[in-house]
This record gives sequence, structure tokens and C-alpha cells, in this order.
Amino acid sequence: MVINKRTAAPPAAPLGFSPDSYFRGVHWHQRWEIFRGIFVPGQNRVDYLCEAAQLPADLSGKRVLDVGAWNGCFSFECERRGAQEVIALSLENPAQTGFDRMKQLLGSKVRYVNGSVYTISPGELGTFDVILFFGVLYHLRYPLLAIDRLRSVSRGEVFIETHVIDQHPWLRGWPEVPEQVIPQGAALQRTPIWRQYAEFELNPGDQSNWFGPNVVAVLEAFQTAGFEIAQTQSWTNRAAFRAKVSTIPARLLQHSYESVSPRMHAYRTRFSMPQGRLYFVAVWLVYSSLAFLIARWNVTSHQHPKDLRLVFAGLAVAAWAGYWFALVGSPYLRPRSVYRHLGLVFLSLAGVFFSTLLWLLLAVKAYSE
Repeated sequence: MVINKRTAAPPAAPLGFSPDSYFRGVHWHQRWEIFRGIFVPGQNRVDYLCEAAQLPADLSGKRVLDVGAWNGCFSFECERRGAQEVIALSLENPAQTGFDRMKQLLGSKVRYVNGSVYTISPGELGTFDVILFFGVLYHLRYPLLAIDRLRSVSRGEVFIETHVIDQHPWLRGWPEVPEQVIPQGAALQRTPIWRQYAEFELNPGDQSNWFGPNVVAVLEAFQTAGFEIAQTQSWTNRAAFRAKVSTIPARLLQHSYESVSPRMHAYRTRFSMPQGRLYFVAVWLVYSSLAFLIARWNVTSHQHPKDLRLVFAGLAVAAWAGYWFALVGSPYLRPRSVYRHLGLVFLSLAGVFFSTLLWLLLAVKAYSE
């Protein structure tokens, strides 16, 4: 394969740099040209996989998420290609995988987040122009959930590389199975298959492999999550794909058991973001200002010190009521409706209104004592 030129070549090694001593003590999965002519001593070639998935040579201004970063070589490569911000997401301790070691050596600004693809959300990480999903899919027990979570934080493209079974013996007892019962050619290619693996079955030295999909299974999994996707390359039992954000199918949003929970989670996390809280804060500030002025006037005019205590109690109730009304109700608003913003304000007002009634009842009770 011919590797395209990148926007920035690897720099020269620092004076006195010793590869043998530097790379000692870490299990390196990835092979990357960290300095000119010096490679991180792993097996998975960063340049080859980026080319296979058609990762752009120029990522200037892009926000990038590297899922399953491990050593971090793909993250650092994206930074080298000009990405504005890169987040490396992985479960491992970065001090043990060599990530921290390379970040310090390179003077990198890549941020490491210790976490799972299952729990990523736009509320915590924001959204990304580019997501790398290399060598992760077949390690997941819940691959479709992971793809849904990728869709929730993607605003651009996802680049995928994974194990596939199209050219891999996947029937147990393969040598003993008569040839005529093995699905052949086009039939296998048209039928999505997720082949589950027992412990150490795919790789005798790795028990973390759960599923082996065929190519069409990968394509349809991403399509049903709201992506346009195409296969870009395949070799031996591996394949690469390039996916772009598209409309989430109505089947997922409205016509399955998945319709309530994913939408509820997506809009809750969206409303929990600082921008989303503005809907509530604006309404609550107006309410609280008026309520405080009224209470202050009552205290000044009628000498009822209980009013100040009541207004603070009312404000606290209003805060929670307005926020939770908008939070719980937002999933039922149409996501692309022009009335969504007004709807959130209305829900906040509804919460404030009911809390005001409660406050008035408390006030009447206090005055009657």
C-alpha cells in the first residue's frame, strides 16, 4: 500500500535519545514513527491503518476522539496531523501503557480520559469531528450499544478498523463440517453475522474477544445507529470502514424498545450541558428576582420577617422544579423542531409556576398562624 504524505513529518530525535532504554518495560501494541527513523516497537502499524480507513492527512481545526487509545500512538498522530484538540479514551492506566511517557517526551497536549465507550456522552466530552474506533469493536460484549454511544458524540466522521470473519474460519469444528453446509460466497456476504467467541477462542493469548462480525454486519450496525458507512479496505481477517453522521432512523427513535431510553439519555445529557441550563437559569432568575422583591416589600410594609424565610424556601423549590420539569420533559420534544427552545422554556415555567403555588400555600399558612 502506498502511504500518503502527511501534513507534518516526524521530528528528529532529541540529542542522546536511546530507543532501547526508552521503550523498555512497556507492552507496545502500536508501531508508530515517533521520531525520524525511530518507531514505537508494536505490531499494529499506525500509518497503514490510518491509510486503510482513509483518515485525512490534514486534520487542522478538528476535534478528535481516539476510542481505545492504549499506547496513544493514533492520538499523537492526529495531533501531528494538525488536530485542534485530541482526547484519548481508554480503560488502561496511561502510566503503564506508555502514554504518559510519550506525552511528556513529545510535549503533547493530548488529553487522556480514563473511561469506557459505553458511558461517553456529549454532556461530559462534547461532540467530535473525527472519532477513531480502531481494534475495539470485537472486544465489546455490547457492540451495538457502543455504536449508539459513538453516534451521540459524533458530529462528523468515524473511522473504524476491526476483526471480521469473512475470510476467517468461523464455524466450530471447521475441518469436520461438510463443505455443502458452509454458507458460500454471496449468501454469506449478504447476511449480517455476529459470531460469538468463547474465552481464548479467537486468540489463545487474549480472552477479551467477544464477537466476530462479518463486513455486512458492521455496515448495518452503523447504518441503524444513524451513520452512512462504506468499507474502505480489507486484508486477511481485518477490515476498515469510514462512516459519516446521518439521520437516526425512525425505527430506533420511535418503533422499538430502544425508543425511550436512548432518547431520554441523549436529551438529558444535552440539557445537562452548560448551554442547556441557560433555558432554566434565565427563567429562574426572572422568577427569583420578582419573588425576592415582593417578599422584601412585604417585610418592609407589613413587618412579617417570616416572608424572607419563605421566599428562600420557595426559590429552592422553584430551582429544582423548573430544572426537573425541563429535564424529564425534553425527550418528548421533537429534536429538530423550531419550537424546541420555546418548549424547554415552557417546561421551566411550568415547574416554576407549580412551585410558586406551593410557596403561596406556605405563605398563607404562615400568615394565618
